[in-house]
Amino acid sequence: MNPEERKAWLEERKSGIGGSEVAAILGLSPWATPVTVWLDKTGRSAPKEENEAMRIGTELEDFVARRYSQETGNTVQRFTKMIHKGCMLGNFDRLVVPHGAKVASHMGEIRTDTLLECKTGSKEWDDGVPLYYQTQVLWYLGLEPKLLHADVAYLNLNYKHFEIHRVERDDEVIKTLQERAQEWWVEHIVNDKIPEPMNEVDCKLLWAK
Repeated sequence: MNPEERKAWLEERKSGIGGSEVAAILGLSPWATPVTVWLDKTGRSAPKEENEAMRIGTELEDFVARRYSQETGNTVQRFTKMIHKGCMLGNFDRLVVPHGAKVASHMGEIRTDTLLECKTGSKEWDDGVPLYYQTQVLWYLGLEPKLLHADVAYLNLNYKHFEIHRVERDDEVIKTLQERAQEWWVEHIVNDKIPEPMNEVDCKLLWAK
């Protein structure tokens, strides 16, 4: 993604809540909080520059997708369209091509029941997919009724370990996530109400002086 494409992508993301932000507004993310999401969506935060960790993650995404295909025998396809559903939006890493089919999507139409999410990190997933990633993939599944499963492929960079987990569609949880997100969007974005800070960093971001 070149600088202009990234700028346009970041601007489009301001129009709703993405999968990686759901855990943040619920207070479950280790990287973001409701305050940082609010600052970003309302244009109060500084433009985000791509750091080295983000670049490495992007570069390794292709590698993780290839490893997934090698391990499972499944063919995968990129899906670059951003899906919008009210204040909800999302980008999928890949779609899994159904057995016997040639493509997983055509002209923006999804023709599969499985998506692939590629992850890299340095922590062990002793209890399976972490909750903050579970909310992300369930959010994505909720954007497209045809999607029934999400395969999460994880490359552990510290221990040089590769694993694959499946998250099944759960419409009850998806409904709850969507309702909570819609309530948060109206309260904090539409009505421009500052979320409660969760830590000292939030306080410094809100009240630097």
